This record gives sequence, C-alpha cells and structure tokens, in this order.
Amino acid sequence: MATNDEETTALPPGKWIRAEDFAETIGNAIAQGIAQAQGPKKVTLGQYARTPHSSFNKDRVKLTRQSYQNGRVQQEERLTSKEISLLNRLTHSGRYLDRQVEVIVNTEGADATVDIRFNTKTPEQRLELKGLARNFEDMLQQIVVLQEAEDAEVAERELERQTAPTRRHFGESKASKEAREKAGVS
Repeated sequence: MATNDEETTALPPGKWIRAEDFAETIGNAIAQGIAQAQGPKKVTLGQYARTPHSSFNKDRVKLTRQSYQNGRVQQEERLTSKEISLLNRLTHSGRYLDRQVEVIVNTEGADATVDIRFNTKTPEQRLELKGLARNFEDMLQQIVVLQEAEDAEVAERELERQTAPTRRHFGESKASKEAREKAGVS
C-alpha cells in the first residue's frame, strides 16, 4: 500500500487544487443552485387579497346580478362556475321542487337580484330537501330545467293566441253593423 506522500506525487502537476480554491468553488456552486431553485416570488397578504382567486370559479364566470341564499349574500369566490352560470339563467320567480324552494327574481334596474329560499331550520326540513336535491348545484339545475319548460309553454301559448282567429263579440258582425247603419243607430 502506498503512503500519502506517494499518492500526492502520483498526480500530474496540473491537477492540484488548493483547499481555499476548492471551498470557493463549492460555495459558488451551492449559491448558484439555491438561486436557480428559488420558486415563485413570495406574495404578501395584501397582494394576495387584491388578486381575484377561487378554486371553485376557475373560468372566472361573473354573476349578472346580486345573488342571495336564504337572505345571505352569495360570494362569487365561494360558488362554482356551474352554479354561477345557473344563477344567471334564472328568469322568473316561483316555487319549485314540491314547493320547498322559492325563487324570487327582481330585475328592476341596477338592483337586480335573485334570492333562493328554502327551509332548513329543523333536521326534518333538511332531510326532506336533501331528498329533492343532492346539493345547491343540483337544486339550481332542476329549477333552470323547470323554468325553461315554463318559458317554452308560455311562448307556445302566446304563439297560439296570435295565430288563432279573432272571435267577434255579439253585435259586431258585418250584418249587425249594416243593420245599425240602415236604422241610423250608432
């Protein structure tokens, strides 16, 4: 086995490195690695609060009017994109889901609102509502389907009314008018 003196003399003359140079090279490499490994810049709480964010509403769908659930304002950040789009599709007031859910739509001016009301005071009421809709999104989906069916029915009745022949009231026929004219009665 060779001694330390023999090992050091076995290296070629250009391969020697001083301990100070070695430490400086290692230090620089570590500093460069840390700088490259830095993640995104840290965001302060004030910057975070100003940035619109939501894990629910990733598509950034906006409510077209103020929305309430049992009298409490619903925040867009806490609603899913699907829930917001369904709330925007509600067109008129009414009672739905076995009259357990009441929708109140106010479309007057800048104060347009939609309020979804249902009873959840007792466990029995909550259980009954749970049997009608799995969650808020399912409830809204069912209401929108019912409202679209109602709108189609109203449009169909209006079309029938417009295309139906007009009915004349007693005394408004052509013969009655002629008889009144001959008699000089108006």
